[in-house]
Amino acid sequence: MEYTASNITLLEAETFTIRYSISKATTLEEINWIIVITDFIQCIQKLFDTSNYSLQGHTIAMSHCLRAFFKKNPANSIHFWNCSSDNRWPLHHKVDTQTKSLQLPIQHPNKEFWDYCQKSECNDLISTWQMFFENSLYKENNFLDTYDNDDHIILPTYTKGGGWLNTIGISNSLYTRATRLITNHAPIGKYRARFFPDKTNSCACNNNQLET
Repeated sequence: MEYTASNITLLEAETFTIRYSISKATTLEEINWIIVITDFIQCIQKLFDTSNYSLQGHTIAMSHCLRAFFKKNPANSIHFWNCSSDNRWPLHHKVDTQTKSLQLPIQHPNKEFWDYCQKSECNDLISTWQMFFENSLYKENNFLDTYDNDDHIILPTYTKGGGWLNTIGISNSLYTRATRLITNHAPIGKYRARFFPDKTNSCACNNNQLET
């Protein structure tokens, strides 16, 4: 069975595929043991999420089919196996290769799903954010550029905790000091002199020296 969809996220595609496969398997009379093998276990966790989310319709449809499946025979069962692509399991690798090589024409009308719209909007915001960030006039010359292990400047992002937070850790005091260092914003005389040049900016313990 082939379904054509465009402008969807990976989670949306995986969720639909697994939900449809489970629903189809539960309708077969000779099936009493279902095994779902996936390299995206987060999708399985999402399918059993009972809270409100954009793909809840798949959860409801799957739950309806599974309820009938277990009611038909209490001995029926379903298992979920997490098979990472790195394992190179021949059967999984074969299915994955065939799926990615399949080319289907785009059908119209072409609509965008909620998660895809949200992802596109977030990507646009990050791109704009990073564009401004690369402008020295936006972040000022006092900003300390930080680099990753490949000597690339770490750009701002909100995904996976951001580019700096993961490195600094969860210590509030350390994060405060790192922020002051990177932005050159600290409660010291040199910083105060930028905004209050007419007021004292000397070190509290030495009135004759600028605090830096």
